[in-house]
Amino acid sequence: MAATLAKLPLIEQLPSSLRVTRVDSDELHALLSRIQVETLGQDFAPRAAMKRLFGLSPSGPVAHLLGWVGNRPVASATLMCFGEPASIWGVATIPEARGHGIGRAMTLEACRLAHSRGHRTVSLYATPMGLPLYAGLGFRECGSLALYTAP
Repeated sequence: MAATLAKLPLIEQLPSSLRVTRVDSDELHALLSRIQVETLGQDFAPRAAMKRLFGLSPSGPVAHLLGWVGNRPVASATLMCFGEPASIWGVATIPEARGHGIGRAMTLEACRLAHSRGHRTVSLYATPMGLPLYAGLGFRECGSLALYTAP
């Protein structure tokens, strides 16, 4: 799916209970990975390689975001800026925090970051659960991807 950033509701406020931080330490990176395992059943495999290659610098081409409710990490998103379009990966919300706009907010936060870095468009791969969320934001389908895992 892809969207033109100028057409998305980038001024929309975060839910009042949600706080979003940048992942800038090994400890926060481990929390991000744990959310991926809990929500998707696996860690996003290239995440460790990206960390080794690009570090966790706020100005680097890969930005990981954690969503918090109180002191508990409940959501994740990753923005990759390697040219146009920017791409969003790993948008996930733990099951007990779903239904409160957190996935939407994490997606928009990644989009705001892409916009602040000068991008005009953003793409992502949607799971069946995420399709309605992204379509509701203004993303449009532009292809499909079949994922395979080793037996």
